[in-house]
Amino acid sequence: MNSFCDLKLAVVGGDARQLVMARELASLGAEAAVFALECCEKSIDIGEATRSVTLDAALTGADAVILPLPVSYDSEHLHTPCSNGRITLAELFDGIPRGTLLLGGRFDGAAAALAGERSLDFVDYCNREEFAMAGATPTAEGAIELALRHLPITLHRARCAVIGCGRIGFLLAEKLRALGADVIVAARKPGDLVRIEAISCRPHHTAELAALPEVDVIFNTAPARLFDRAVLAAVAEKCSPLYIELASLPGGIDREAAAVSGIPVIDAQGLPGKVAPVTAGKTTALCVINILKERGVFA
Repeated sequence: MNSFCDLKLAVVGGDARQLVMARELASLGAEAAVFALECCEKSIDIGEATRSVTLDAALTGADAVILPLPVSYDSEHLHTPCSNGRITLAELFDGIPRGTLLLGGRFDGAAAALAGERSLDFVDYCNREEFAMAGATPTAEGAIELALRHLPITLHRARCAVIGCGRIGFLLAEKLRALGADVIVAARKPGDLVRIEAISCRPHHTAELAALPEVDVIFNTAPARLFDRAVLAAVAEKCSPLYIELASLPGGIDREAAAVSGIPVIDAQGLPGKVAPVTAGKTTALCVINILKERGVFA
């Protein structure tokens, strides 16, 4: 059984989070070979990680391959915003030997199918509790920063609606309340509605979003199309709130209907990597280490 210091880990694609993660893994003794991250090196030091000139060089001899969050935005190419090159998922997966563990964030159906066709064992680290919990704080803080930047008022005494009461929604509501905001939280489970009252926020059922009272800003964390044309028309009759989209694509709002209703929309997916890449990268590194150990890649 390998020790952690015997491992070669290929870190391919992604943004500054991936480079920080590679740096963390290398600092703990593993060989972290990075590829398609060259543009990130202008702002993030590569540390003891190694730069691979080609994709094949990064993959050769790797005990595990670590892909970004998301793995892909178009179901065809790897997400490589910090590289001048493009890599198809087919090209990437064809270069990974069978038996190599593949890790990535938010494998869509096409990526999962391609990996399955090539008999690659893959793990979606987005499904890990430690990853989700750690990502809630930078997401909530980033959402608050966006609201402060785009609203003409303070959050103190602002009327805020948080849609969804998962990890992010609940933490965001707590932070907004601590800033003195008047906070409504929309949820559907009876237990969540009780929890909302316990943090001095006002509960509201997600089935009744058309009846939302007048608010200054809506933070959506629910990955479902809740703000359709009818709901938006009802909201717009009372107010024109700033809408901040925190849910993963395609999000929870009808964009065309929002434009017609005069409701401004800010896309704010992937905030951890944008507002706190170092924190997010360290979180991903810890999650990767846990997965590798559980899968028996090292002892």
